[in-house]
Amino acid sequence: MASFRRSSGSFSGQSAFFDLGFHPVQNLSADIGAEVIGNYNQATPNNAAGTVPLQSRRPIPEFSDITYVFNGGKSRYDAFQAKYEWRLRADMSVLTSLTLSKAKDNGAQSLENQNGNFPGPQDFYNLEAEYGTGAYDQPYNTTTSFVWSLPFGHDQRWGSNVSALTNALIGGWQLAGVNRINAGEMVTLTYTPGATMVVSGIAQDFRGANNYRANVSCDPYAQGSAQTITNWFDRASSSPNVMTSPVPAMITAARSGASRAIAPGYIRTLLR
Repeated sequence: MASFRRSSGSFSGQSAFFDLGFHPVQNLSADIGAEVIGNYNQATPNNAAGTVPLQSRRPIPEFSDITYVFNGGKSRYDAFQAKYEWRLRADMSVLTSLTLSKAKDNGAQSLENQNGNFPGPQDFYNLEAEYGTGAYDQPYNTTTSFVWSLPFGHDQRWGSNVSALTNALIGGWQLAGVNRINAGEMVTLTYTPGATMVVSGIAQDFRGANNYRANVSCDPYAQGSAQTITNWFDRASSSPNVMTSPVPAMITAARSGASRAIAPGYIRTLLR
């Protein structure tokens, strides 16, 4: 971690500060015991006709699903942070911050499988394929806030000679605001395979259920005027230009990756 701070000095009752920082963080399973949950007895993909029973495709056919928790998790977070603070005497202050970051991991947390980002791997036998943009990735985040002491009442620009009653009514007021802009949540595009193509019988993510990532053959976002807040992605999944189910080689062919799309961004302004 490295950070720097610079002051632009103070003049005419004004002061300003500028901070820069770079924060790389890497966590490996051997260091922190990061856990991955999966199905130790996950079956291999079925043939094109789907004629091989699920149990016959398991590495240990004598057993059904086996929930397995092990130290296989890893993650990395890199961030550039900038902050600017400006003050005008005691009357006004403005603080703005910007974070540009990248979060990567090989699995979400259990019970935090929003937007198709499962904690269990798609392919238990190929964990390296799970490492990619994390469900918690937020490429940009900027927040600006201000506080302004309104110049009314005693010792202020206007109303310095008003009565005590009037001062109680008009003095001591502040106007404050916060504006926040950040990227949308990461989305993993998934599909539901047919009954003969599943590789696991586990349905709950906390027991090691896997997601089935679709093959994405082009831009998954809705185009032009068709893109709205309720139709951000092209949901015409029957179109060969959008995404298809990777049958029969569900696992070996589906390499769209986790968190390959992003939901709409977010802007919020509060005044009080």
